Amino acid sequence: MRSYVKEFAFFCCSTKEGVMGILLFAISYILIIPMCVLLHEVGHGLGVVLSSGARASIYLGKFNEKENKKNFHIGRLDFHIQWSYFGCCYSEGDLKCLLK
Repeated sequence: MRSYVKEFAFFCCSTKEGVMGILLFAISYILIIPMCVLLHEVGHGLGVVLSSGARASIYLGKFNEKENKKNFHIGRLDFHIQWSYFGCCYSEGDLKCLLK
């Protein structure tokens, strides 16, 4: 069993395709996944803003106002961003639907 692991490790580190695969995995894990989480949460925030008119806070990282301060805002969307692989969207106030 150990010979398979050694052969796989040798293949990954000794061939151009193996090194590129490792680099692509690392780039996707470090950059692409957090950006997808942020876009996902922005979708929730847009839904809150467009359907109820309330302010929405988009958190990427800890959902804690003391540790994750507001970085910037766009309209009624407030962004609290720390580099992370999880996020949430929070809305204060009443979420009355405007589409009655």
